Amino acid sequence: MQSNTISNLDDNFLSNLTGLEELYLQDNHISALKDSNLTYGQNALKILQIHNNKILSLPSSFLSPLSELDTLFLHENQICCTFEGFSILNSKIRYAKLGSNKFTQLSNDFLNDTSLLRYLHLDNNQIQSDLEFSGASENNILEQLYLQNNEISAISSKFMNIFQNMRTLHLGKNKLTSLPNPLGLPFGSKLQNFFFGENQISG
Repeated sequence: MQSNTISNLDDNFLSNLTGLEELYLQDNHISALKDSNLTYGQNALKILQIHNNKILSLPSSFLSPLSELDTLFLHENQICCTFEGFSILNSKIRYAKLGSNKFTQLSNDFLNDTSLLRYLHLDNNQIQSDLEFSGASENNILEQLYLQNNEISAISSKFMNIFQNMRTLHLGKNKLTSLPNPLGLPFGSKLQNFFFGENQISG
């Protein structure tokens, strides 16, 4: 269904495809998604790609029926405001691409004990939050976090300390003026790639 001119999805349009595991809706003109689009019979879905559309927002429970979803692509849309996870926290999603939208804030608790996220792309948004994630669990298993090309101005040592499993952290092209001192990495940190170029760091 990708690369068409689809603008609307009928309610329960996939209700008869109870064994469907992959759904590709990228490169269309979809502007809105409703809870009812994926309410019935989609528990087997593992890959959902809706990138490069015109989506402005998502119902908070949109992903709730997708208990087996592993991969979610929502980049290159126009989704705005605060990123709270869209039920990602209570699912099996490991890989989420949400770059090139219009997010401006990150919820402090979008990474908690139930999060199975390993790869999260939030690059090319308008995120202005100081990175602290005070509600995040130190037990999260995030390995790669991409936050480049945003408007982030500060990060705390608390933020760095919660990523025991982090291997790649990309904070390039933001508005950082300094880094925490000490950096605050946890003992035994697995961090291999830390990008913070093209900021405003001096001294």
